[in-house]
Formats: sequence, C-alpha cells, structure tokens
Amino acid sequence: ITCPESLCVQLCTPHYGIGGDGIVLMENSDKADIRMRSFNKDGSEGQMAGNNIRCVAKYCYDRGLIRSEFMTVETGGQVYHLQVYLRDGKVSSVSVRLDGAVFTASGRH
Repeated sequence: ITCPESLCVQLCTPHYGIGGDGIVLMENSDKADIRMRSFNKDGSEGQMAGNNIRCVAKYCYDRGLIRSEFMTVETGGQVYHLQVYLRDGKVSSVSVRLDGAVFTASGRH
C-alpha cells in the first residue's frame, strides 16, 4: 500500500466508504515478530491502540503467521510483548505488557 493515509480517508468516509474509525496495517519488522501501523479516519497515524494490537495478535496466531503464544509487536517506535490465551486452538484473549506507564497518586491527605 503506497499511501495508507489516503486509503484510510477514502475507506472511512461515511455514506461512500465502509464508515470505519480507521485501518490497521501489518508489516514485516526488524525489531519484533510483526509491525502494526494504525491510521485514524482523518488519515493521521496513531501511535498505539490497545484494541488494535490485541486484534493483530489474534489474527497473526489464528492465521498461522506467528505460532507462539508469546509474541512481540512493533508500533509507534516501541516493541510490545503480548501473550495469547487459547481455547480449542484459537485465541480467546490477549494480554499486552505496557511497560513504562507511570501512575501518580493524587488526593487529599
């Protein structure tokens, strides 16, 4: 796909396209098992989307692209570690390790 931004805008146009919220592309990666690129309906590229990355993991495992229950996905310049959980040989759920999240406590003393 030579211009995913334009394709996304065309596909996501209400009444003329599929009317989606965006598209997700999968590519080869030098850093991980696969690379994910997400595009919003306005054509801008997103950095990381939790639901998208879990769907990519399920698709890759169920289609035989990656045959390990532990996989890595590159997106937004980072590599994320995922684990798929199986039921009857198909992915039933996926967890993503989101390193680097910082939580601060706030409140009244």
